[in-house]
Amino acid sequence: MAIEQPHGDVITILLEQHWRIRELFTHVKRADGRRKQHAFDELRILLSVHETAEEMVLRKHHPERAGSGRPGMLGAK
Repeated sequence: MAIEQPHGDVITILLEQHWRIRELFTHVKRADGRRKQHAFDELRILLSVHETAEEMVLRKHHPERAGSGRPGMLGAK
């Protein structure tokens, strides 16, 4: 599977990935057989890459916000 290189600043890329992650969850939920497996595999890879990027960029620069419980933030309750 060829992965297209993202374009834009880091925040734009992460927000685009949020959209794609939501889309892939829908595909996994609705698909069957090989299509479900393919969507799940793509989702698993994207989640791993996305989480790493957030750890390296956002949490590094804003540790006070990470897991703060604020709506829309990772770790929100």
